[in-house]
Amino acid sequence: LILRLNSLPFIFMPDIFLTFELSKAVFFRSLIEVIFILFVVRVFFQEKFSFPARVPGVFWWMFFLFMGSFLVATIFSIAPEMSFWGSYYRQQGLFMYLHYWLFFGLVLVFFDKSRAGFLIRSLMLAGFFVAVIGLFQKFFPSLSGFWDIDAFLGRIFSTMGHPNYLATFLATVLPFYFAEIFRKRGRTFWGAGALVLLAALALTLSR
Repeated sequence: LILRLNSLPFIFMPDIFLTFELSKAVFFRSLIEVIFILFVVRVFFQEKFSFPARVPGVFWWMFFLFMGSFLVATIFSIAPEMSFWGSYYRQQGLFMYLHYWLFFGLVLVFFDKSRAGFLIRSLMLAGFFVAVIGLFQKFFPSLSGFWDIDAFLGRIFSTMGHPNYLATFLATVLPFYFAEIFRKRGRTFWGAGALVLLAALALTLSR
């Protein structure tokens, strides 16, 4: 599940309006829905199933309070349809937040600690290639013709659609590189990767 979602930064459709945001939202929702349906089928044919108790009870209270407030806000919204579906540009309505909730639940069910290292490294690898594409945008623009960085005054955005989104993603991945550097194994390799991410982060010009 998480490995497939690590491919999300590379999902885009250059032939549609909102090349990056819409395609990522549709891919994420579709993937979560398919996996959830398969999960329900699996549970249906199993005699027993218990939800793993990996999260403190207080978290669930906070979670349901948050989702409850979101639901009430949607019901009493002056634009309930937009509050439910989200705007066409960002898709961040209640419907999308329900998918975030499903994603969290599926992670609790399927996540295996023994594969955590592999999944983190796959995320790091995704971050590296996203950063490289951003550098190509800046220094080899002829290879990325339909990603015109002039729209953001020269700020790179790679496959994320906006410099701030790219910066947020790189800032999320970078601590894993630093952790590998401090472990003193493959320090040169991970250090070089961190420099690539830092260079791309700097070129987003995000604060």
